[in-house]
Amino acid sequence: MESFKKWANDNEIKTNGVTIETTQYSGNGLFASSHIKENTCVVEIPENLILTASKVLKTGEQPFLSPIYKYFMTHYELHSEEEVNSIAMEQERLLLCLFLIYYQFFATSSSWTPYMRILPNTDYFKDKHLFFNDFIIKGTCLETSVRAKLSVLRHELDEIKSQGSGWLSDIEWDMYVWADCAFWSRAVGIGESEIAVEANLALVPFFDLANHSLDNSNIRWILTESNNLQLVSTQDIEIDQECCLSYGSKPNQELLFIHGFSIPGNPELSRATIPIARIVDPSYPFDMIKIEWLKTIGAKSFLSLMPQKVSDCDDCFIAEGWLPDSVATVYLIALSEDDDILFSSQGKDDQPILMLNDSHGEVKGLDDLLSRVKRLDLFPVIQTRAAVLFWEAVEQCYSLNVDNDPAKLGYAEHDSAKAFLLEQAHIYRLEEQDILNKARSWLLKMQDELSQNEVVQAYLKAVANQ
Repeated sequence: MESFKKWANDNEIKTNGVTIETTQYSGNGLFASSHIKENTCVVEIPENLILTASKVLKTGEQPFLSPIYKYFMTHYELHSEEEVNSIAMEQERLLLCLFLIYYQFFATSSSWTPYMRILPNTDYFKDKHLFFNDFIIKGTCLETSVRAKLSVLRHELDEIKSQGSGWLSDIEWDMYVWADCAFWSRAVGIGESEIAVEANLALVPFFDLANHSLDNSNIRWILTESNNLQLVSTQDIEIDQECCLSYGSKPNQELLFIHGFSIPGNPELSRATIPIARIVDPSYPFDMIKIEWLKTIGAKSFLSLMPQKVSDCDDCFIAEGWLPDSVATVYLIALSEDDDILFSSQGKDDQPILMLNDSHGEVKGLDDLLSRVKRLDLFPVIQTRAAVLFWEAVEQCYSLNVDNDPAKLGYAEHDSAKAFLLEQAHIYRLEEQDILNKARSWLLKMQDELSQNEVVQAYLKAVANQ
């Protein structure tokens, strides 16, 4: 840390009343070394140290840049370094992650070495991050997101190693995952500034030592007219008090995914995401036609329950927080061939076409489906089936969450190094259980209410008499 402090001083990072200390919960942090008055600039980082993708390409050393340019020109079929520079905004994360990898693992003695040495290393993330410990969130809605992210990273790395040269071809899996963890846990959105013309995201040494506090943040960041970044106190800060930023109102799902921690009683609740596969019967050909149609129109493969209810809505599921596309998808699955309402045929390139028996012909998308299903005479029946399907999906997710809880399975007793991550994941897991449990109860209530509808009663009676 002393070499980093010297490096910061040599690179004209100015500090006023703050020092770097080790915390018990989040590596390093910034602490007041003297009483700080409100609206005091406590740290100022010069513009040349604000690392953006564009700046990395313009100022990087040749051993780093040469394989980068070759890879981008090959992979994106570009013809010049100028064309590579022009897509820097589109590839910010990738370029900055490759920068981290090069200077952490390959150029171990450079002008960036003091900064690289204070970043959490691979072993740290192996104990503290979900990307190295996806078993910890097994059975939760977050499991799918983590595994999807790891799949994307694996695909990216395979392409880099197969098409890259030099040090790019020597990148290992742990290095690549480490870089993504380090990047997202430290990146800042630049926002409205001159820098933002060339960047959306940046890495900022020293600034990235400031930890998050939802309720007790006492500093904020600003960009000066010269595009230096300042940390400014928002209140008086007492000596030895930690100087914390607020990352904004973020749900535990996002905080755990990116930063590896959760907030007990977080007022910003997480969304529940449930794979459509939970409500589809793969042995039922008509269900498979519906799934193919959903793929054709680019529909998401999961259902989403948002924490916020929707007022002034004529659909009970949407009003409860289910996204309209999710509701339309469940209505689609609820439609039966026996109702003589939904029909399918093959279109161009054998793509499935769905048609409703309502004189409007082909269904153009989920919005079209949602509005037309609501006008059907059997809509109360479809809603009742949807309530059952939603309940089945939520019930499965709830059971998976509970049954795969590492605390219940005794993981913490065998791996004390992962105790902090297990604790943070458990906070999120319990929050998700509460969300799903409330959804289960509401859906059971809706099933009872909808089953009393006159149209539903008449339909059930007619089916019973067949």
